Amino acid sequence: MKKIWIGILFLVLETACGKSSAPFVGTPGVIVLPTTVTLGPGQTQQFQATVVYTSTGVIWSVDGGNAKGTINQNGNYTAPSSISATTTAVVRAKLANNTSTEDTSNVDLTPTP
Repeated sequence: MKKIWIGILFLVLETACGKSSAPFVGTPGVIVLPTTVTLGPGQTQQFQATVVYTSTGVIWSVDGGNAKGTINQNGNYTAPSSISATTTAVVRAKLANNTSTEDTSNVDLTPTP
């Protein structure tokens, strides 16, 4: 009888201490750095995407197409060669396996004085 009570006590203590609960699983996400940068015509900026709670890669893009600059698959952004007025480009990194999960960075584009 003692063995049964010890077994039950051990099970209760193990459950109370979280030993038998499911492990923590965070929500997959992506973080882009730097968050804001200012560039002139033709200048470049290397962006970094940190992926959390998943092992997928990211898909890079620039809102507004080539008029706002280009970015390659490694996160290297190039500002347009001609900027007529100050504007902002938005760089996006989306999880490759869940494109609804993304982070953005602003690129303030300034013309040459």
